[in-house]
Amino acid sequence: MAEQIKELISDLRTDQSFGIIPICRDRESGTIKFLLIQHRSGEHWAFPKGHAEADESGMQAAMREFTEETGIEGVIIDASIYFDESYMRPNGMGLKGVRYWIGSVSNPKVKVQEKEVQAYRWVTARQGQKLITYDENREVLKRAFAYLDKDEA
Repeated sequence: MAEQIKELISDLRTDQSFGIIPICRDRESGTIKFLLIQHRSGEHWAFPKGHAEADESGMQAAMREFTEETGIEGVIIDASIYFDESYMRPNGMGLKGVRYWIGSVSNPKVKVQEKEVQAYRWVTARQGQKLITYDENREVLKRAFAYLDKDEA
């Protein structure tokens, strides 16, 4: 039954994007920092994401979009886990689904794609909970942090 519901939800999605939850460990404190961007479209704060091109896998699209939007190359993806979110599109025309993978960044220097990104911030999980615009994306941050935090213990 749960699998049928999942398939039904998947069929209802009219828009699918893929993204990276960028993390970088602060060298001084050891604190995990997350990169959030403010998208020009809608001006909301969230993780970098975008649509797949014709022959791309979701992970390939996520990595390409991340590099395009942030200028950061060489992100290392944790392919063992992903985090999904779904929400009604702002125009009311179907569901949007986004799949995110955690990506470790060694050089946190950002060069934004000005056409799509208005601003960026490296934040702690607590700061991110306040900055992220939408509840669904806050939940993704919460789940990702819990996953990362368990590895610290």
